[in-house]
Order: sequence, then structure tokens, then C-alpha cells
Amino acid sequence: MQQKTRFSAYTSDNHVLIPVYIGSEINFNTNKFFTAYAMFELGYSYLSYNTYSVKKEINSSTGEVISYYADSATQNKVTDNLFGIGAGIGIIHQLSQNIGIILSFKLNSQLNSKYNFINGQGTYTAFSLGLDYKI
Repeated sequence: MQQKTRFSAYTSDNHVLIPVYIGSEINFNTNKFFTAYAMFELGYSYLSYNTYSVKKEINSSTGEVISYYADSATQNKVTDNLFGIGAGIGIIHQLSQNIGIILSFKLNSQLNSKYNFINGQGTYTAFSLGLDYKI
């Protein structure tokens, strides 16, 4: 007979995340190879998804757990309005007057009570490498 196991689990699907951020960059060092800058941003993200409870199927004669599955009857639609703040640093190497190569690192965090500031659930970091085109 299996030992009794206690756990908390759920599953989710249909994730939609729509972020809108506005920010600024401040150049703090320019030399002939690159321009270093700091960036700051504030924003809003709309988040929605469905959650489901996890059920277990048990063999009635042996008491053994056969499987776990998402119970579609327990579907719960979750919608969050997330407010965020971000900061980062980066460098740009100009290839021509309008085109440069950019390398940056950014930390963003959600300020909502559910996604606490500087906590693994509501905070993420991003490394970016790409092209910068000046219009």
C-alpha cells in the first residue's frame, strides 16, 4: 500500500499576456567603441489564463494511485492587471550613422500584491542582443 502523500497542484492553459511599457534611457559613458546607458521603465500588463484542479485516479481494490489529471469541470478564469517597474543597463556599438549592435540586461518586477516586488514569481530578467535602428 502506498503512503499517503499530500501535495498542492494545479494546471493552467490559454495564457494571454499583453504588456505596455514606457521608459527612458540615459547615456552615461560614450567612447569610440560603444555607448553605455541605463534604462528605466514603468508599465502595465494584462494577464489572463484558465486554471484547473488536479484530480487523482485511484485503484479501488489496492488503493494505488494510477494517474493524475486536470479536472476540466473545475475551470477557473483568472484575470490580472499587473503594474510593473523595470531597470537595466546596456551598451550600443554603432556600425553606421543609423545602425548599431545592442547588448542589454533588464530586471522587471510586478508591483501587485499577488506578484510581490523582487520575488521569483513576479520578477524576471532579460538579456537582449540585437540591432538598433535610429529613425
